[in-house]
Amino acid sequence: MTEKCVCHIYEYFKLSQNLVSHHLGILRENGLIIDRKDGKWVYYSLNERNIEKVTHFLQEIVQKRKAVRDTC
Repeated sequence: MTEKCVCHIYEYFKLSQNLVSHHLGILRENGLIIDRKDGKWVYYSLNERNIEKVTHFLQEIVQKRKAVRDTC
């Protein structure tokens, strides 16, 4: 499991640390990411179990949309 420091995440997206931290907090509250504090920095990683569930759910949606298009 690869983790990223919030400092690298906000630099990558070129957004403020406060904004990125806010959105990461929402993802954490909903079980999509896991956080770990080390001093003043917070490190984030994907909650792989829940990401797999979301991926499966999205694949089902795509398959259903394809099925609807194929029947028209």
